[in-house]
Amino acid sequence: MVQIDRQNKFSVNPESSGQSRNDPSNAGVWNHMENQDFVLLEGPYTRMADVVNAVLATVKAVHKGCNVELWNSVQPKGNSGDSIESSTTTLYVKVQALQPVDDKSVVWNNPAVNMFTCDTPITLSGGVYGPIEDQGLKRSTIRVKECLPGVLRSSAVASVSETELSPVSAAVESFTSKAEEIRRTLSQGTNGIKSLQGTLNGVVRPQVNVGPAATAQVFLSGEGPGSLPRCGSDEERAKLATALSTLISISSDAVSFNLIHCDESSRPLATSMKEGLEILKQSTVTLIQQWNNLCA
Repeated sequence: MVQIDRQNKFSVNPESSGQSRNDPSNAGVWNHMENQDFVLLEGPYTRMADVVNAVLATVKAVHKGCNVELWNSVQPKGNSGDSIESSTTTLYVKVQALQPVDDKSVVWNNPAVNMFTCDTPITLSGGVYGPIEDQGLKRSTIRVKECLPGVLRSSAVASVSETELSPVSAAVESFTSKAEEIRRTLSQGTNGIKSLQGTLNGVVRPQVNVGPAATAQVFLSGEGPGSLPRCGSDEERAKLATALSTLISISSDAVSFNLIHCDESSRPLATSMKEGLEILKQSTVTLIQQWNNLCA
């Protein structure tokens, strides 16, 4: 989703779009005026950095004489972007990656997608950054005026609804998404082994597996039910234990598959990932069992 706003509020204004679709400069995109959010559909495997650079370059070309700045920051709870001073000579551009609600595979295969979601990190304390127990998510559901893909590769935003996820629920979403990514890559067999290695690298390598381990330590420690109401309910913590168990299980399958099918040049990496998986298990499995026993 692309948002262009002179006042830096990033508010949805569905009625502000009025520029002609036949404008030769828009190439199916730039018919949306500033203060009008729109969803831009790019092809598979497009890098986010390339999209951002293209958007910034085009905005600068269309709005000559204006200073164009990229807005991108972790949001404190309740902050919608108004921490940056408004300006009449600066256009703030915000670009976010979206997921289709109905079809989370490839948008191009679905001719009738009109709802998307995106998650923005927030902190419960109101600061820019915080510890694990302070890190939640704001989930935005975006409905566009015209289904994508269509004649144009963009569509104006018609409405946005938002919900907040607690720190525990945010962790559940992260682990569930990662497990699904590993499962999907495994289904590709040896054709997806490079992608599988990249995904596993972010879960089980010793130098980066502090995420799942630290999350389990914070939310599934010896403190029993009812001890962390601010971070999430007991039901959410139970879901976290299940999601983490699932992630470890599917990661074990993936590590074994990678050890069997990787080429010799990837053998050291495969061995390192196996060692990392064992470290992850040692630091989390006991915590999961302890939590389940406390809830029994």
